[in-house]
Amino acid sequence: LINVPGGVYVSAWLTTNAMCGITGSGSGGEVIALNSMASKWLAAGANPAVLARIVAISAVGFDSLPHCGGTTTSFGLCNEKVGDGYIHAFVSSVLIPFVASLFCVVLTMMGIC
Repeated sequence: LINVPGGVYVSAWLTTNAMCGITGSGSGGEVIALNSMASKWLAAGANPAVLARIVAISAVGFDSLPHCGGTTTSFGLCNEKVGDGYIHAFVSSVLIPFVASLFCVVLTMMGIC
């Protein structure tokens, strides 16, 4: 994931989203992404402050997939079937943060951040 087209920030965005989706945990995915890739991103010239923001925002997207413990617990406590209510949770806790983190990457690549 270090050599993806688009540079360091795209790599950080993709890696963090992938790790959070795999683990079902925002904090766990963020730690894995940073422990394995941060030194490479910084060596490639990433601004540490911008990198931290992109990783933090990316960590709250795919961590809410149906296999996430918090998601399944919330549905269980509300007596809701995951299949019936997940579309609302998906839009608010997966889709919107995913798009917001992508927007941050685009702004950074444009030199605005």
